[in-house]
Amino acid sequence: MSIYEEVFAPQTPPQIDLTADESADVMSRRAAQIGEWLGGGWIEGLFGAALEFVEDGLETLERIVGQIIDIFNGFVITPINNLIQGVKDWWHNLINWRGSTDSTAEAQQSQIIDQQGRLILTEAEAAAATQKAFDASTLAAVSEGLAIAADARIDNLNSTLATKIEFADIPTDVPGWYSLNPVDDVAFPRADLIKIPSIVNADTSNEFAAEFGPHTHKHNATLTWVDPLYTPTVNRIDFIYINTTRRRIYNTLSFAVGPKPSGTAAAFYAAVYKMDTDANGLENGNITRKWASGNVAATLPASGDASVEFPDLAAEPGDWHVVALVQGSGVIRPLFYKNAAGLPPISGFNPAKASMTNSASGGALSASFAKGALDTATTIVPWAALGQKTSLVLESWSDLFDRTNADALGVDWSVFGVGIVIRGFAAQSKQVDYGAFKSRENYSTAAYTKPTVTRSQGTSIQLGSWSDYSGNSSISSKPYTTMVWSRGNTDLTRGVAVMIYPNRVEIRGFNAANPRNTSDPAAIGGLLLAEVPHTAGTGNNTWYLHATGVAGTYVLYKNGETPDVHNVLSWSDSETNPQYATNRNDKYGGISVYCYSHGNLLPTNGQYISAPVKEWKLRDLTV
Repeated sequence: MSIYEEVFAPQTPPQIDLTADESADVMSRRAAQIGEWLGGGWIEGLFGAALEFVEDGLETLERIVGQIIDIFNGFVITPINNLIQGVKDWWHNLINWRGSTDSTAEAQQSQIIDQQGRLILTEAEAAAATQKAFDASTLAAVSEGLAIAADARIDNLNSTLATKIEFADIPTDVPGWYSLNPVDDVAFPRADLIKIPSIVNADTSNEFAAEFGPHTHKHNATLTWVDPLYTPTVNRIDFIYINTTRRRIYNTLSFAVGPKPSGTAAAFYAAVYKMDTDANGLENGNITRKWASGNVAATLPASGDASVEFPDLAAEPGDWHVVALVQGSGVIRPLFYKNAAGLPPISGFNPAKASMTNSASGGALSASFAKGALDTATTIVPWAALGQKTSLVLESWSDLFDRTNADALGVDWSVFGVGIVIRGFAAQSKQVDYGAFKSRENYSTAAYTKPTVTRSQGTSIQLGSWSDYSGNSSISSKPYTTMVWSRGNTDLTRGVAVMIYPNRVEIRGFNAANPRNTSDPAAIGGLLLAEVPHTAGTGNNTWYLHATGVAGTYVLYKNGETPDVHNVLSWSDSETNPQYATNRNDKYGGISVYCYSHGNLLPTNGQYISAPVKEWKLRDLTV
């Protein structure tokens, strides 16, 4: 058999182009084939290891491929794992050298290496080694190509992998004064929303004739502190600029509205824009719309924070996004804002100011706005934020009314009607005296400004005592009642409520056809759905209303929530054609109370109210 000399030079793996959708599963499909190339069962382990690169890290896979190539090139390496040790042993076994220090291995080594340090192989051995080296080089190229493709794919998916994480994994090292929600990027710190002074009750003394000589003018003024609210003009678009702090996605837009005025609310629209860049990657001031809402007026709370969801929008650190808010004709909702210093626009940078406006477009949220169409004269910066939905966190709200007497319920409530006050650590109707000869009935309703997360709700109300009006039929015949609401809209003109009378309870529905009456305070409106007498008395008890199901099943409980033990009354809406609480945003709750102001001078002039509310709660039911 002829013998020839074979010198193994360092091998350069061939380049293999892979499409972006090829990933580590290609290795698994090719494992058997490449295993046949190289012999033995150890090579499948390479693909098993590669398939775990997401856990072990791409760096580990790259080191594996690198060490295989080094072995083929004759370099001395220290294997990082059993897989590489197997490759090393196989290669050394191929050339009859296992690295052993015993005399047999030394003798074998001396026989195959000549005076010039060259390997001496038979023709068959050389052919086999050449084929093995080529196949191994191909394997290395495949692995390297797959690693590159995987790396590119990971980079492309990075915004998803890095941002759509559990809420517990999101960095929360954000100061509370900046934002109470750590995943929000805000227009300015939340703590900057502070009350502002307002002068009221100012007057001066009367000025008399000049012949009385010098005299003093007195000026009386009282400072009061009010929320920082501004009311935009019709069709004025406010653009609020927000800088992205990290690679992430946005899918929520937040802002804050003041108390809802009476009357028909104006249409309210929101949009998200992104600032364009020039050829050098610098922001040029032009903005392009990424998303726009429909009319969200009906979904806004009675007062407080509002949030609108939109499809995922990828963002990179340093990107400038713009929240746009505009209202049409009707009753304008005031916005929480700060009044910035009257500095001129900054030169050489975009954006030039923290907020800008546009009134020329007639309120149209166009697909884009050129820099020149954005007015920088304003100093008003409405508060806004761009953020991200987190995992479902069930909510629970309550008011125990355990505070001193007050003529208002506080900032967590939006009240409609003559008013609801706190007396003796309970909420009750405001009592209005219309005079000795005038009588009037009034329902007052309070909507809590925070909704639940789901429409599967549990709401409860603890009543105080009913006053005994049985001695006078003109009083006892009045429909005075205390109510608790579930699955309502933001102002509780729609929803389902339990009306609690002294001797009966009823479930009442309110929808577009039968809304809560806002024009006649003496009539609550709605439609009776179910009722039951309750001669045992309803006062000094706690009543629970559970609302479940897509269409709506409502079960009323008394002094507990155990089925078949505490349930008193139930009603179910139509599964095929539900009539009540059909909007996905019907997640609000509240209370209604009644007062009869009796103006007959004798013998019953006075104020007659429904049972006071000692405690109110609203929560997501566990589903």
